[in-house]
Amino acid sequence: MENPQHPVFMSYAWDDNVSPNEVRGAVGWINYFKNNVEAGLKETGIKDLHLWRDRESYSDNQEFEREIKAAMKRAVFLVAIVSDNFLQSNWCPRELRIFKDDISRRRGAFDREWIVKVLKQRVPRDSLDEYLGGRLGFSFYDEAKADGSPFFYLGRLKENYQQQYLDAVEKVVNELKRLRQAWLEETKQPRKAGGFAAPPQVSSTSGVVYIARPATDGREQYLKLIGEMRARKYDVVPDPEAAIPERGPDAEAFFAAALHQSLLAIHSVTSTGGMRPENSDSIVRMQLRLAGERARATPSFRRIIWLPRSTTSDDPEHQRLIDGLRAGVDAQLRLYPSDDRVEADDFERFRDEVINILTADIAGATEGARKSSKARMIYALCASEDDKLVAETVEPILYAKGYDVMLPLREGSEEDQRREHQRCMTSSDCVLVVWGEASEGWIRNTLAELEAVSASHQPVLLKLSPGKMRFRKQGMTVLAPSASSLKACLEEYFAAPARGP
Repeated sequence: MENPQHPVFMSYAWDDNVSPNEVRGAVGWINYFKNNVEAGLKETGIKDLHLWRDRESYSDNQEFEREIKAAMKRAVFLVAIVSDNFLQSNWCPRELRIFKDDISRRRGAFDREWIVKVLKQRVPRDSLDEYLGGRLGFSFYDEAKADGSPFFYLGRLKENYQQQYLDAVEKVVNELKRLRQAWLEETKQPRKAGGFAAPPQVSSTSGVVYIARPATDGREQYLKLIGEMRARKYDVVPDPEAAIPERGPDAEAFFAAALHQSLLAIHSVTSTGGMRPENSDSIVRMQLRLAGERARATPSFRRIIWLPRSTTSDDPEHQRLIDGLRAGVDAQLRLYPSDDRVEADDFERFRDEVINILTADIAGATEGARKSSKARMIYALCASEDDKLVAETVEPILYAKGYDVMLPLREGSEEDQRREHQRCMTSSDCVLVVWGEASEGWIRNTLAELEAVSASHQPVLLKLSPGKMRFRKQGMTVLAPSASSLKACLEEYFAAPARGP
């Protein structure tokens, strides 16, 4: 690049950079954030980006506006530090509009991707909807607490939030690195109709993602998703340049072969069903059905389905598909607990959700696939009151037999715990329900939930409390050892990892 410095414009409220003067070592929130992000970029080898922030003294408003607009013309991205002060400011929303106009002029179209949303504190999700609303952003406060406790307060970083702050900074640094790579690719690629660049070709090191071929009205979002995946070094199937076969059986084979390679499928349901191969369903229904068959056969396989709440269709058949997906009544297109259905009308929010799931789930699945094939996964599902019992007795026995044993996640937000619970239920080789001190209501609810996951994924019930022996269920394997025979009972049932549970 000819210019060694590419500024990233920081849009923030000045009141968010104040600090108590009388406190030794105190520093403004903005200064502290800027220093950490720039250090993170340099530490990872990025030396051509720097955060630009305006000076806090101008002789008049005209000078201020000229300085801002001049900086916008040089900026490649914008980082918005969103807070109550930001939303109340007269200038911050205006800076977003100036940036949008300038980017539209320079790049032919505006994409909110070029604005990085940083949440200094909890604010309404739909704030500044045109530019930032609906996007998850990067939080610098405790999302798990009702009061949204900030990581940094009164000019100092709270001791109990040091790691969370560093993690959040790292995510911002990684996002800027990703945008930088996408921007570099865009400057090399010829533009297509619509103002966005052709998806860059990047070699894959992360895995394979299936992005369903869309109807015509979903083409723009489809190309953007391809760009996102390739920027993260994922292979995309089916080949976006390959023609869909005209005959129904050939089209099904074409899509099924691509699905077989992938770890996850992404579907966008718009107002039309797309082309219809000869004697077959529309391609939107066909791909949803085939991906559902793979999800049923392979519990670790996941689907993300974007079905905006505002989506309707003039085609009665396609409208029935939309209604069936929403209600879960279509037998061919049933939803599974491992599915993620995103109903937001906002495409950027859907894209952010895809990225979050990729980071949390596919990375783990890819790593798991690299492990020895002899290591099998058992999800030891238990109530919180039985955690210690399972960790001290059941887990050591099974680990010694060559199994990897996962216990329920008890840390993090409720959403983190729910997502990990669903992942373990669907991706493990066996769900071992350990029933010790929990109530009968817990066991009934747990087994009902497991039945909904997959009829072929039958759990094993391990009873560890004699007082619970009255509960029985047809068709389920039940182990009821005494304390002295627990080891022998588990070793006999889980005879060898090669056999599997």
